[in-house]
Amino acid sequence: MRQLNCIISDYPSKLKDADDITLRGYVQMPRVILYSGNISDGDKVVHLLLLSFAWQQPSCFPSQASLGDMRGKTVRQMRRNLKSLSDNGYINIIQNGSARANTYEILCRVAKGGHVINPVKGGEIAPIDRQDADDFSIGGFTPVPVALLEDKELSDGAILTYALIADQGTGAPSQSEMAEARGISRPAFSVHVNELVKRGYLDVKKEGWGNTLTYTLRYKFKNKRIA
Repeated sequence: MRQLNCIISDYPSKLKDADDITLRGYVQMPRVILYSGNISDGDKVVHLLLLSFAWQQPSCFPSQASLGDMRGKTVRQMRRNLKSLSDNGYINIIQNGSARANTYEILCRVAKGGHVINPVKGGEIAPIDRQDADDFSIGGFTPVPVALLEDKELSDGAILTYALIADQGTGAPSQSEMAEARGISRPAFSVHVNELVKRGYLDVKKEGWGNTLTYTLRYKFKNKRIA
């Protein structure tokens, strides 16, 4: 990961008008994780970190210190998040001995069940008709920029709010509805939106007679921060 970041950090000087955020790459966040009500925001972001390390593989083996360093958090916090993900059936933790990092298997079928989100088509909930389909594929995915995961000044809640807005698209509902979907209060949602605006990941404008809010995801930092 660090070697890849060093290579990517050279790109802005070589690619004319390259967008800073996209150059870091994206992680496909399962909607099953994004909308889960049984794990914390920290758990969800750690799951994203594991996906960023695994790339297209079913498992990865980053150290807990490496995971914590990416988010500016302690090993104890990482251990707590990983245990929660394991207890809730989202990952398997394989211990490789005291001198080696654990291997984390990312499960595509949630062991305890009940987490599947039916896809929405044409404004209506569509039935699940694929008998053996995995939970993640059925629920679908939303892209989250790796740049957000690497931004230690950005809270876990703000990262997930970005993912929610990205998932809702241009027809995003009201802040109250999105806050409810996130399982948080509207004031907390507004705080996260303000974080994203301040850090340069999001633009918010009021439009129309009803002052409807529109959200525009940015692909270039207002103030270049890639290094």
